[in-house]
Amino acid sequence: MRDTRLHPLLRLTQMRLREIAREPGTLFWIFAFPFLLTVGLGLAFRGPGVHDEASAAPTAGYVDFLVPGLVGMNVMSGSMWAVGWAIVNLRVRKLLKRLLATPLRRGHLLLSLMLSRLVVLPCEIASILLLSRLLFGARVSGSLVAFMAVAALGALAFGGLAILVACRAQSIEAVTGLMNTVMLPMFVTSGVFFSSARFPAVLQPLISVLPLSVLNQALRAIALEGATLGTVGVPCAILAGWGLAGFAAGLRAFRWS
Repeated sequence: MRDTRLHPLLRLTQMRLREIAREPGTLFWIFAFPFLLTVGLGLAFRGPGVHDEASAAPTAGYVDFLVPGLVGMNVMSGSMWAVGWAIVNLRVRKLLKRLLATPLRRGHLLLSLMLSRLVVLPCEIASILLLSRLLFGARVSGSLVAFMAVAALGALAFGGLAILVACRAQSIEAVTGLMNTVMLPMFVTSGVFFSSARFPAVLQPLISVLPLSVLNQALRAIALEGATLGTVGVPCAILAGWGLAGFAAGLRAFRWS
């Protein structure tokens, strides 16, 4: 008789999606918070274009500049919290110790958290793009498929970093502090709300390789300039490098207890 059981990776992903659906706080941060942020900033700054730092010429309305940054920020924060917080929550609830007694591979567990994030991501991004289009007329000049593909790659990159951050954390407070330490510098420097070119030249090499800077660069190239996936191949490669390095290091350092 044919075995119809799901692969452990798919079963774990399914279980994580059910948990997300039962967490009102998670649903607020995934859907409601980006809505509120987009509306608030869009109403405050709609109108004249932002200026290109090199030419000092207006390039796009602020909302057009802002929306890819908000998508990037949401990809980062949503992925870090969805993966990192979930790992520590399982540890705090002693569920990881129970899983240790099963044939489950730790790689399956960690990959399932990243896959569940990818399932939710399209709805999350589509809601931001639709809202900004309806309220402020912001649009994506390039391919929506390319835009979504880059966002998905960003989610995998930050999911890998989240695994590294949370692989040894023993409490929600500890992982919260670690994740904020990683994310807050990027919130400020990576061009979410204004161009990162405003920072001193000595910092530019470091800022330019931060995963959120790279993600925002690629998303804006597609949204504002109509770039293709081939055009943003270098940022995509950097994001893939961040994700693979984070996942490999986190998998190696991960402890069940």
